[in-house]
Amino acid sequence: MRTLTWNCRGYCNTNTIRHLKDLIATNNPDIIFFSKTKSSDPQLNTSLLRLNYPNHLVIPANNKAGGLCLLWKGGISITTISTTYNSITAHINLHTNHHWIACFFYGSPYKPCKDKSWEPIRALSSFNSPILIIGDLNVILDPEESSTETKPSRDEQERVLRPLIDRVVQHYEDYYRTKTISGKQDVLSVLSPSWTSTLEDAFLWIGGWRPSMAFHLLYSKSGLQMESKLAEIIRGLGTGDLGDLSPSQLVSVDELQRKTIKEERNITEKMAKHQETVADTSMVELSHIMTEFQNREIDDERVNSTLGPKKEGLQKILEGADDLRLRTLNGVISILTPIQAVHFLIAAAELHLRIHDWGKKKDAAQNHANSTGAGAGAGHTKGGIQHRAPGQLPQ
Repeated sequence: MRTLTWNCRGYCNTNTIRHLKDLIATNNPDIIFFSKTKSSDPQLNTSLLRLNYPNHLVIPANNKAGGLCLLWKGGISITTISTTYNSITAHINLHTNHHWIACFFYGSPYKPCKDKSWEPIRALSSFNSPILIIGDLNVILDPEESSTETKPSRDEQERVLRPLIDRVVQHYEDYYRTKTISGKQDVLSVLSPSWTSTLEDAFLWIGGWRPSMAFHLLYSKSGLQMESKLAEIIRGLGTGDLGDLSPSQLVSVDELQRKTIKEERNITEKMAKHQETVADTSMVELSHIMTEFQNREIDDERVNSTLGPKKEGLQKILEGADDLRLRTLNGVISILTPIQAVHFLIAAAELHLRIHDWGKKKDAAQNHANSTGAGAGAGHTKGGIQHRAPGQLPQ
């Protein structure tokens, strides 16, 4: 599904409409959200009909100020939950297994109104479904983003950004809680899920991302942001992002990294020792018996009793790995300022999504090549290769 959002600064003019038609022709969005339409005129409804989007919702402007508009294609069900002068909160259903809560939002640029305009965002914490926030937040992450407003204070960052950060962390916690329940039922499926690509499988560690990777991500993003703001840093100006980590923050990150690597190695060693039990006496004896009596049925209870402890051991190791992943994430976020935490979480999401997309495209191309060549009829495999590797990046 493709979504287009645009602060159009006035909809009912020829240039805006022409540019919008070009955007639609190029991107073919399923949902379009305009903010700052500056229109409450019936002319808006008339022009919307010409865009060939059968569904729309308009929040009128107030004396040519503000104004929101939401358009969506047929085949998408959008049910409005609430609307304000600055937002449209709705339930989106694609008539598949995918549905979520979306908040189409335009944050007030005026300081006296900012806190109230963010009330719909804070209200999202009451929903248990996945949440999409899209629009123009009017939050300044870097001082040079605006020449008229000063850098937001730490208190303002906490008030505005902390609920969003907490929501993302809660999503991780819910994910790992569900993963633990699933692991107790079928740990092998959790360690080797069908929805990951071969590229993801190749780089993952005990059913997920390697905790120490969080520090490499932090330092890489910090370096990139520092390079892009080098001129400001030389002049002694703070950037507020990950390129502006303080000495005390760097010390805390280093301490957390050392502790995480130590725990990570302990879990890796436990996994290595547990993998060696595949060749212990019970397994070798069972495999020999199965070979000797290959034309007879072997009692399933004996097989399950032999494999059971192996699965239980894997499940405990997986729980330990997931616990370390979650503690590492919380530890990094606790060191960062709210704005830095937002930059870090965005970088993590971007990395996960891009690796997933690259891997899926590679696998699709490989499967297509196999289906049209000698590999046709080999059955469904990841990337056309008959092997499975553990792992999933967090959602």
